[in-house]
Amino acid sequence: MNHILKAIKDYPEAFELEYKGNDSLDDHLKIILSAKKLGTSIQQDFLLSTKLFFGWNILIKLGLRSIAIPMGIEMLETCNWNNHYHLAAELCRHIMIHYYGFENIKEAEEYERMFKKYRETYNLESEMESLYCKLFYRYEHGLEIDKALIEKDIHKLEARLQFDSCKYHYYYFHCKCILSKDAEYEDWCLKALAYFQNLYFKHEIYLNIFVKQLYTYYLSINRYKKVLDEIPSFISDTTEGSKSWYRLKLILITSLLNMEDIKQARKEIDHCLELKGYQTLSEAHQQEWQYLADTIYQKTGYKVTTNNDE
Repeated sequence: MNHILKAIKDYPEAFELEYKGNDSLDDHLKIILSAKKLGTSIQQDFLLSTKLFFGWNILIKLGLRSIAIPMGIEMLETCNWNNHYHLAAELCRHIMIHYYGFENIKEAEEYERMFKKYRETYNLESEMESLYCKLFYRYEHGLEIDKALIEKDIHKLEARLQFDSCKYHYYYFHCKCILSKDAEYEDWCLKALAYFQNLYFKHEIYLNIFVKQLYTYYLSINRYKKVLDEIPSFISDTTEGSKSWYRLKLILITSLLNMEDIKQARKEIDHCLELKGYQTLSEAHQQEWQYLADTIYQKTGYKVTTNNDE
């Protein structure tokens, strides 16, 4: 409860309802559930889905199944469950129980089948995420990595996948990239981009993380012109001032710097540092930006004052 209250007091701009000295948990939950549509479209969709699920779950707990079951069926058909199959599994479980209770065996078995697939997909997402975290830890700490064993574990998980899952593939492609080098690394980044660009909905966060990985790789092998030719189209597809936008802008400006286009680099970085979104970046990312800015300012001979300098 204290953490919820701290969030409400520290970030009042994130909520539709105002804090008026409320001291009950119910009041705090109402404010939390009034969260504005912040973040990317996929985050907004998830927020809407979880709000609907929370309301639906209350109807179930109150025993209002005559309303909850049709609502649950409609939610399964209309909401995007690709990124949160555990909620879809819970919906299916209650609908399955309902139909078995009313002896509609055909519908009950269909929702039981869906329940098992959604639950298994969620389990696979979690297992792939766990595999990635272990692999990433060993990679970051310079520990030995048994590539053949990791590939074997990935293959086992892949064989069990029944539904498409962007979360599963996000960690799958990360594992493949860690296990690869040079041209093979580039190939896996391109495969990841192809997957996320062809989803039936846009997952801006996942997509732009792999864009960042690919074009950071191009920076490392001095393919600056390729970066300057291609990355602006990805930047234009992101929300200005978002974390994804800043990731890609950093790569663009670094390329401009290396191509000795200092005037354009200066123009780009001044714009980035003036935006409100800059203040939402982590301290580590702001330090990275400030280092790049200082390098550019030294080449131009003067420096502008940013909000951090005040």
